[in-house]
Amino acid sequence: MPSLRSRKIYESLKQKRRRVATQQIDILIRMALNEGIDHPEFSEKYAQQAWKLSTRFNVRLGQNRRLFCRRCKSFMIPLTGSRIRLGGKNSKMIKITCLRCSNVYRKLF
Repeated sequence: MPSLRSRKIYESLKQKRRRVATQQIDILIRMALNEGIDHPEFSEKYAQQAWKLSTRFNVRLGQNRRLFCRRCKSFMIPLTGSRIRLGGKNSKMIKITCLRCSNVYRKLF
């Protein structure tokens, strides 16, 4: 059975790894958004690396989660990877369509 000291060391290592992973994810997503229009292949690569880091280290993406398609997990940059439409005249809804898999998300605002 591991001692209390070794458990604390393990927890601190885990927290450090998560913190570094969070920083790397933020950097990768910023790079993906900057490269989005000029170089979409680099953008997709950076976004997939960020997704893999978040799943490997169990880090939440937060607001960046909406940039990924729920169905095909591709990076949806506005104008190139997704189509955004407003609802109707009195509707308070946004329709976001992934251009790869044609999945539609409806969000209230």
